[in-house]
Amino acid sequence: VVVALVAWTTWQHLLQVYRGVVLLRKRFPHQSWFKAIRSSWVYATIVLLGDAGNLVFGLAAPTLALRTLACTLRLSTKDFSYGPHERNVLDLYGTSSKDEDDLKPVVIFIHGGAWALSSKFHYGAVGETLERHGVVTVVPSYRTFPHGDVEEMLDDLEAIVKWTVANIAKHGGDPTRITLSGHSSGAQLCALLLVQAAIRCSADSTQVGTNDSSVGLHVQAFIGLCGPYDITDHYEFERHRAIIPYVRGTNVLLCR
Repeated sequence: VVVALVAWTTWQHLLQVYRGVVLLRKRFPHQSWFKAIRSSWVYATIVLLGDAGNLVFGLAAPTLALRTLACTLRLSTKDFSYGPHERNVLDLYGTSSKDEDDLKPVVIFIHGGAWALSSKFHYGAVGETLERHGVVTVVPSYRTFPHGDVEEMLDDLEAIVKWTVANIAKHGGDPTRITLSGHSSGAQLCALLLVQAAIRCSADSTQVGTNDSSVGLHVQAFIGLCGPYDITDHYEFERHRAIIPYVRGTNVLLCR
């Protein structure tokens, strides 16, 4: 069992490194292969250590870990697909049969994880808590590094909002009362999505109020939790944590 676990972990680590190299070479073809491999290796190692932290979390707070696991397995309507990628899936909490006279407010919760860690699996407790307050909660996974860069993450968030608008009424949610919320890097992505949507609309005043495809027209409120909104400041913070020096020059997490 131990040998199998080590072999599986090693394979996953190498797969992450490979995906990272492919993404970095695609986005920054001028970068040397050595720098791409080194950057991807270091970042994949950080991700591996972050995933290992789940075990530490379970040992340090077993009650909370079991609650999170129970919420994810018991209370959600699981694995709705909103796109073609394997990570383009979401869970729903607090759903009910369609009744247009009693539709509930909706929260779309975007997880954090340094643009590379975590998934919807870890946030069942968010859905459970909001369900007790009469809220339908959408908890998605989305492409994180090395599955995608920030632009592809934003594409996924836009697809999540559009899926929610088109489908949430069938599950008891009100598509006219959508709050977009995120934690950490998830909060930064949400804010960036809304700012870019506003810029696109303001570029042509004739689009305001008429472009139903704009996510900004469907989101009534935004709640950001611990988001690094000033990326330049966050870059400096990470540099002092001895992470960024290893990936300096890639800028893979900065949306240009």
